[in-house]
Amino acid sequence: MHDGRLGTTTGRFGAVIFDLWKTLIPFPDELKSAALRATVQIAGGTISGLGATWNQTRHERETMALRDYLNWLSDRYQLKLDERTMSDIERARRTIHGSTFKAISDETVRTLTALRSRRVRTALISNCSSDVADMLASSRLAGRLDTIVLSAQLGVMKPDARIYQTALDRLDVDARDAIYVGDGSDRELEGAAALGLTAVKLTSRKGDGFPATQIENIAEILTLV
Repeated sequence: MHDGRLGTTTGRFGAVIFDLWKTLIPFPDELKSAALRATVQIAGGTISGLGATWNQTRHERETMALRDYLNWLSDRYQLKLDERTMSDIERARRTIHGSTFKAISDETVRTLTALRSRRVRTALISNCSSDVADMLASSRLAGRLDTIVLSAQLGVMKPDARIYQTALDRLDVDARDAIYVGDGSDRELEGAAALGLTAVKLTSRKGDGFPATQIENIAEILTLV
């Protein structure tokens, strides 16, 4: 374990807040691309057209219910997506994205179990579409976290301070007593540190990006608490 700011990290914390994608579950880029291709194909669009629009409107997609987003997208860009098409898109996404939740590692489950046994409170924060809630509920993560905060439900995304503060409030802990663990996307580590949390980057690449404590596997978080 290496700390880009302090050399080594010691001390005890009362809570650990986790990122979802590429932290608690894998999320290969090729799978993300497959979901986009399937969406575009079902909608009858093209990657350069609808695909680009889909990516450009990520904030809208991940701060409202997915069906509301699809209706908004259809109206704003005159896509004329009917109910069946939208249902097919939702089903395809559940199948493709849902496959990542089947790849949750035993190490992740053991780490969450160990944190609970030590009475360390845990939370999940994710920038994601609303369909992720159901995927989480049927995964191995169900019941293993004290609270879950999703951008699509709260209406704000990392690194907005409100999403971290919501998790802290639900856990009833101060930012100084909590660790935030993520892969570093969406400036999530900067957002966590700005609020006073200890930022920890889960990565196999040392010394790059935001200067935070770096760990190579999820189980290393147990050495901090």
